[in-house]
Amino acid sequence: MFHRPSVAAEKFNTTINREYWLQGDLSVSVKESETVRNNTTNLYIPSGSKKSFEILAIELGADKNAAILQKTLATVKLTYDGKPLSFSSSTESDRVVLSAAYPYSLEPGGSITFRLEYSHFGLMEQNGALKDFFINGFAKDSVFSDSSNTTTYSTDVFVPNSFEETNFILPAPSKQDSQGGYIRISFSQDSLIDHYVWVQFGRTQYYKFVISQPIKSSERNNTGNQNRYEIIIPRDINGADIRQSVFYTRISPEPEWVKQDENGNLVASFKLKSNFQGNIVLEGYAEINKFQDVNMGDFGMLSDIPNSYFVPYLQAAQFWEVDDPLIQQTSTQLNDARTNISDIVQTTYNYVVDRIDYSDVKRFGINERQGAVKTLQGGAAVCMEYSDLFLTLMRAQGVPTRAAFGYGYDPKESSDSQESHQWVEVYAPGYDNWVSVDVTWGENGPALIGGDLNHFYTHVASISPNNPPAITSYGFGNLELATSVYDINVVPNIPSGEKLSQQTILEKYSYKESSLTTSLMDLTQSKLSATYSNLIHGEQLSSDQLVIVICLAALSIAIVLVNFTFLKKIFLRVKK
Repeated sequence: MFHRPSVAAEKFNTTINREYWLQGDLSVSVKESETVRNNTTNLYIPSGSKKSFEILAIELGADKNAAILQKTLATVKLTYDGKPLSFSSSTESDRVVLSAAYPYSLEPGGSITFRLEYSHFGLMEQNGALKDFFINGFAKDSVFSDSSNTTTYSTDVFVPNSFEETNFILPAPSKQDSQGGYIRISFSQDSLIDHYVWVQFGRTQYYKFVISQPIKSSERNNTGNQNRYEIIIPRDINGADIRQSVFYTRISPEPEWVKQDENGNLVASFKLKSNFQGNIVLEGYAEINKFQDVNMGDFGMLSDIPNSYFVPYLQAAQFWEVDDPLIQQTSTQLNDARTNISDIVQTTYNYVVDRIDYSDVKRFGINERQGAVKTLQGGAAVCMEYSDLFLTLMRAQGVPTRAAFGYGYDPKESSDSQESHQWVEVYAPGYDNWVSVDVTWGENGPALIGGDLNHFYTHVASISPNNPPAITSYGFGNLELATSVYDINVVPNIPSGEKLSQQTILEKYSYKESSLTTSLMDLTQSKLSATYSNLIHGEQLSSDQLVIVICLAALSIAIVLVNFTFLKKIFLRVKK
């Protein structure tokens, strides 16, 4: 902009209207008009002044972005006032920059309209049975008005009526209406500051899973001894708005039994020779259905929560230090006498997201669980810290909460970049069911309160994050336990063929006591293992585990006394 000495200057106004027309072939027709008005009386933009435009890519990796941007660039049309405008281009890792020039001077009182049209091939993807559409938002520190110019954006997405049902729209749109054969979804400028648009189409998703558990031999030779391995395997989920159904196509070797624990998790037991070396392999599919949308206003009140059943979901544990003074102080400040569960959830969610920051250093470095208190004190955080802190603060405010484990599938990441994940579930008495809450995902986008189709469950935990353990072993020799390897991918459907549902495998591999002795041995072994695990992790013991510890202590004392008496008799005989 150049100054012509005259009266006091007014502002330039730039109005940018962005339209995204979704196509059946997953391309997006983008139509962007930019009108610049010179409202000044003493400024002008000379002919030939530089004018630039950007075409952004969603973060899909440099190689993939480059191919998408080159394909998109080939479709670009740039005009001014309806006339063609020449341009040059340069490609960066996540964008194409178009450079053009003002075709004439923009004098005081004048205006010019640039129109940029292109087909974008990287804003929408088919992920399994779902379609995901993304638009980049504005940076948190974006400035839309200064002393010389004011810029106003409008953003509209046009969805064909033929598309699948919308699963969710983030952030909340300012308006939705019908226009011809399309549904128009409008977003305000402010809603896109520090938030990107994510619209998901479809209400059912399918996952294929392959789980490999490495087993190392504990004895070199076949001595006839057998080791037992108990492994947590993917399960069905029946939440307030989400249903997950699992179907197994292969379990090798066959389990001795499969049963459910007190939280409904599936535990599979495998008996293997002590010199066995190889892998336990489980393959199958999961169908996840979003059968309704939860309304936070229907979560209910604290007074609606039954007291007796939910006591385990309010207690403290290692890493969930509910009774710690700092946790109690923070929860009191957050609660402020609130009794509406939705208010408590939203307030605590916002607090955790604002209080801590996600640490890629911890994610890719030494990633050990530190617990709620250390996280609150400023410790580095990944998903388990977000979840542990949120869970602990919720329990301290009287809301039953439990941990959920599995995979959070990010459609912007490649399949080999997907990672194990932890989130939480909050009990909503209004639904008499559990509602999924992912605080970690709220760090880079709108709050995720309520189940979605991008979370694949393996199990839930109420006593502590380490209970149930992913794998437990009993047996002979040196039992080294390796970490299970999960391969999780979305698929468009579940192929036909023989599959075993959760109910089928529970019936086919049901736990049956072969004898009273075997039953007692298995029960004792299981109880002892769980008690030992809680002791070494410093976790709270249940009443039956306390009985076991007392009995073992009494037995140890008795053995010492018997041995002392026996040795005393021998000593007396020798003395005589």
